[in-house]
Amino acid sequence: MEHFHRNPTPPDPEDWPLDYEITRFQDLTLEEQASQLAADPHTPWARSTRKKLTPEERAAMIASAANWLRLGQRVRITGTSPSIDGTNERRVGRVGVVWRVCGEPFADHVHINLDLIGQERTEKVVFVELRDVEPIEGED
Repeated sequence: MEHFHRNPTPPDPEDWPLDYEITRFQDLTLEEQASQLAADPHTPWARSTRKKLTPEERAAMIASAANWLRLGQRVRITGTSPSIDGTNERRVGRVGVVWRVCGEPFADHVHINLDLIGQERTEKVVFVELRDVEPIEGED
């Protein structure tokens, strides 16, 4: 006889607010659109106002993560870029283990093997920015 064991429930995405404001290009005035297009011609296709890390910030983040980042490290996803519709991504708040550490040009990203939640039955390995991950202390 097979027994069914329910997985933990997923975290509520509204418990993890974004750390930046979302601005939609089509909601701006013509003058604001023109100034954003002058600064970045790809603006109409970007739905996020999340700032790109400078090379110095990126290097500092990678160096600080070297203290805890290792294969098998338990981590929690604490942030993300918004999904296409502008809502919080479903992965925020999820817990998993570091599956693969990336090299250049993606040294600021990691692959996370997420723990199963809800009715999931298959493994989920996600590609996440290092700034959106924090280690879970005391767990291996």
